[in-house]
Amino acid sequence: MTSNYPQPGPPPRRRVPGAVIGFGVGVVVTALAAGGIAMAVNGSDDGPNPAAATTTPVGSIPLTPRTQGSFPMTQGGADPTPQTGALGGGAQPGSVGSGNSNGNGNGTEDPTGTAGSETSKNGTESTDGSTAGGTGNDQKDQEDQEEQRDGKPQNTPGIEATAKPSTDGLPAVQMVECPAGGTAVSNADTLKAALGAARPGAVIRLQDGVYEGTFTLTASGTSEQPIWVCGGRGAVIDAGGVKSGYGFHLDKASNVRLVGFAVQNAQKGVIGDGTSGSIIQQLKVSQTGDEAIHLRAASQRNLVIGNEVSDTGNRRDKFGEGIYIGSAVSNWCRYGGCQPDRSDFNVVAGNQISDTTSEAVDIKEGTVGGLLIGNSFDGSGTTAADSWVDVKGTAWTIKDNTGRVAPLDGFQTHQIEERWGERNLFTGNKIDATNPPAPEQADENDGERFGIALRPDGGNTVLCNNTVTGPGVPLSNVECRRG
Repeated sequence: MTSNYPQPGPPPRRRVPGAVIGFGVGVVVTALAAGGIAMAVNGSDDGPNPAAATTTPVGSIPLTPRTQGSFPMTQGGADPTPQTGALGGGAQPGSVGSGNSNGNGNGTEDPTGTAGSETSKNGTESTDGSTAGGTGNDQKDQEDQEEQRDGKPQNTPGIEATAKPSTDGLPAVQMVECPAGGTAVSNADTLKAALGAARPGAVIRLQDGVYEGTFTLTASGTSEQPIWVCGGRGAVIDAGGVKSGYGFHLDKASNVRLVGFAVQNAQKGVIGDGTSGSIIQQLKVSQTGDEAIHLRAASQRNLVIGNEVSDTGNRRDKFGEGIYIGSAVSNWCRYGGCQPDRSDFNVVAGNQISDTTSEAVDIKEGTVGGLLIGNSFDGSGTTAADSWVDVKGTAWTIKDNTGRVAPLDGFQTHQIEERWGERNLFTGNKIDATNPPAPEQADENDGERFGIALRPDGGNTVLCNNTVTGPGVPLSNVECRRG
């Protein structure tokens, strides 16, 4: 994968024999949506501000190293009145319902991101002391359990009890373009000053150069006047090491647009805590100790689009996800007030994710109604996970994603807690499992692998328009359904 700036880093990881990092992703963007960004945040839907910026369909903005593409599927507008009841009604697989949700509780974490506040992984400890769900690797799941220090999580029923997959009310899958003007910054001090002074409508432009340190935004924009932080790939935030906090932290900052720049050499790349109505677009996030991009603490209705994510997990491989939504049950007290971390209705679209030690995308229990669409995955560097995507949330739509070099399975569901990992929809995904399983995963499930593995079924739906390529690899462990 080419880079626009020097990339000193750790020695190369184990690669699956014959695998090559880097792949064409023209197909990645062909199924994503066009239309304006329409978001419901805090009960309002004021729409975009034409005077503040132009919204441009993906495909008319060059995506280096991507080829351009079109986004024919249009997302629905947002219901201006969030509800706490069920999503939609009676939506069938492949169709959409409607509905919104209030979030509850914003968690906090030591902004340094030190080892005492790590994200826990799949095999969390349930309230009765037993291990639930997980990756299928019992030893790994046991190692990943985190002591609960902040209270006892309560899995209180919410909208997930009746939620069905729906794209109504989600952020439109469309890129934005940074408006002209604003405040130009050229070093860490001027960037921190601009972030500290930011108000709705502010535009902060990063000139090319290295911005050493970690950076936090606490101010919020509005739906009509978001706060913009923009730069090219030559503008590089460098946190100084894979144990050095968050490269860029949205700390309860909503209606923010992060566009175009690079974040590297941090423990965690970009973190959104309690952010809503924000867009993380076309960033290059690499060389992280743990995950690259993480939305948590009731972060809702955000769009993560067109980013390039690679080289994660350099501190601890099992925490090296590419994009991470929500929190494990063992962290609900920290990020959800001891209730599920309702980071709901987020959209992850058209991202290129490779060389992640753990899942390319990890969707946690506690999250509802999101959309994972048109992303590309390469599992060549994956050593601590057995799939590109692990869906433990409920009523997600997993659509038109493409992956190669599957560690074991391409996609998985798991049920960590009751009502979670259920009623997710898999449609139009393309799975290349022509490689042998990764050595770390070859003995799991007696070597049995699938394109899409539902563990358990949980009312999840695999449509027959998903495809898998690989000798003796079935599409799924459940019968697929026609549209």
